[in-house]
Amino acid sequence: MKSWNCTILNVFFWEPTENAAEVDVSFVPMMLRRRCSQLTKMCFAASHQHIREGEDLPIISVSKYGEIQRQYAISKKIIETKEVSPTAFSLSVFNTAIGLLGISLKNHASTQAFSTMSYQLEAGLIHALSFLETHSEEEKLLLLVGEERLPEAYQRISDEKNIPFIAAFLLSLQGNGYTVRFSSTPPQDRLENYDQCKRFVSFMQNPTEPAASIQVNRLEIYKNG
Repeated sequence: MKSWNCTILNVFFWEPTENAAEVDVSFVPMMLRRRCSQLTKMCFAASHQHIREGEDLPIISVSKYGEIQRQYAISKKIIETKEVSPTAFSLSVFNTAIGLLGISLKNHASTQAFSTMSYQLEAGLIHALSFLETHSEEEKLLLLVGEERLPEAYQRISDEKNIPFIAAFLLSLQGNGYTVRFSSTPPQDRLENYDQCKRFVSFMQNPTEPAASIQVNRLEIYKNG
């Protein structure tokens, strides 16, 4: 059964609260900030905790919907006017956030963005750990998993919680704080991406957490020592 020993060097999680409805991106230059969607702003906030300007750090971003607000606005514009702004289109793709991050932070390392219809955290962990395993020259990697709020028109047909959030995990194969392996048993609970990320972050951040392991869909993650 495939497994990895890894270290999770740092964790970041943000969602709107009563006291902070918007993520803090005051450190982002105003001209750039105006081009950022909610998802991109959250990615900037999460990356700000882990990447210094000029540091080359691989980034993998996973999302189900990506820049869904801009995608919806473009689709609506095409229906109404048969036209679309090239700038709007360029900021609506799945790698918008990590592209702007790379330019802003002068990060020349590998960056990848992809979408899965379900189990984004599981897919992100598998992809990130596999990348580090096959790129031994890379000491660590930043995994971003998040969603922005759905457009109102989509909210009416969605049964998801529709909570914008971002989770970030700074991963390394140097060290053995955790063991990640494929489970031989199916998961008991198939949680939404938001719930899965929040549960996983709580598992790692709470030193008094009694559980020594957690299941992320097909993955079992064990605390070592």
